[in-house]
Amino acid sequence: VATEYCKSGSNPTPTVTGTTGGTFSSTTGLSINASTGEIDLTASTAGTYTVSYLTSSNTCAVTGTFDVTITDDEDGTFTYASAGYCVSGIDPTPNITGTTGGTFSSTTGLSINTSTGEIDLSASTAGTYTVSYLTSSNTCAVTGTFDVTITDDEDGTFTYAATEYCKSGSNPTPNVTGTTGGTFSSTTGLSINSSTGEIDLSASTAGTYTVSYVTSSNLCAVTGTFDV
Repeated sequence: VATEYCKSGSNPTPTVTGTTGGTFSSTTGLSINASTGEIDLTASTAGTYTVSYLTSSNTCAVTGTFDVTITDDEDGTFTYASAGYCVSGIDPTPNITGTTGGTFSSTTGLSINTSTGEIDLSASTAGTYTVSYLTSSNTCAVTGTFDVTITDDEDGTFTYAATEYCKSGSNPTPNVTGTTGGTFSSTTGLSINSSTGEIDLSASTAGTYTVSYVTSSNLCAVTGTFDV
């Protein structure tokens, strides 16, 4: 028979092996059904109580006792600053607002420090993971969870066929070998198509320019550059 119960547990009912039909009682803080002895755990205050069982109101009635402890559930609440990270980002550490001193874990692919919960992004495989936090090995320990997604960085690699062009030449278009679908730009003087990266040589002012290519507007977008 258990002597300790968690507030979130199933309400316990006693087994009477002696005289039946008696009355149960305890001190203030323990919510107990006087007839059945069932303890309402959620309605009880954490603490240790002596449950008394008076067999009857007869002359030869006796009182039996049993000690029970009601324990508050631990709190597994924790969060990371974000639900999404890039492989090249700064390794995140969780903020524990619940019970401290627990253990972190997740599935294969996420590199996580079991004590601190710090995620090693560069050592992790891209994907979505559920991080679990077990508060302790105590009876009323709980497990909190938080989902994080690790995303590979995009690739801003692109080149033009040459680094120098004449204003009368054929307009050059870049070869994007990284992530496609991005946006091209440069400083004033270079006439460039933002979608294709084609440079309008005759409309450009002579000079040296750095062409920038932003892969997307996503979290893990990068900017590649090329000088012409």
